[in-house]
Amino acid sequence: YRRKGILPAALRNFLALMGWSLGNDQEIFSTETMIQNFTWERFSLGGPVFDLQKLLWMNGQYLKELSDETWVKLLREQVFNEKYLTQIIPLIKERVNAFEEFIPNADFFFSGDLKYENTPLLPKGLAGKTVAGWFSDVLELMESLDEWSAPKLKAVVDQFIAENQLKGKDLYMPLRVAVSGTLVSPPLFETIQVLGKEMVRRRIRLAIEYLKAQKAPAPAEPKA
Repeated sequence: YRRKGILPAALRNFLALMGWSLGNDQEIFSTETMIQNFTWERFSLGGPVFDLQKLLWMNGQYLKELSDETWVKLLREQVFNEKYLTQIIPLIKERVNAFEEFIPNADFFFSGDLKYENTPLLPKGLAGKTVAGWFSDVLELMESLDEWSAPKLKAVVDQFIAENQLKGKDLYMPLRVAVSGTLVSPPLFETIQVLGKEMVRRRIRLAIEYLKAQKAPAPAEPKA
């Protein structure tokens, strides 16, 4: 959630509301306020629901209270920090002719969940459930690696392709779209390495959900 930009105070507030209430229908309160007013009588044993949209709304309320200077500080520390930029720049430098082209070429490194509608995530002629199964198996192989590096990531994917007698493009292309949202991106496995295990896991799982919901391709019509 830190990578997503959720403030610690907002997350604590949200988690507290999953089993406790301050009273008077007040939803936004500081950790200090909760500690000062905590009583077991206000504790609920009902099954809590993790509502991500509510967490985002609550985080937005906290962001609105931050000063402009704090915004700049947090963006530099958590989004555009030097260490992360140093990993990204070598991957896109050859694609950029002016600094104004940096964000269009690198935006997926800074965004969270991707939208797969109207993207070539599903290769023509393949069933969504088939590609979803490949993704699930490949993700399991990736997560089993002792080192999250481009060479090792490529090795397990290529091994999967060979063992399952697949065409490289049938897996490489949708995998690229799953992690970057586009077919036009920096080298695939270097991109996966820089995005990191947690973000790649999240995006591939979302891609799997999307693929499973797609209709199977219509059977080819017999030739006359």
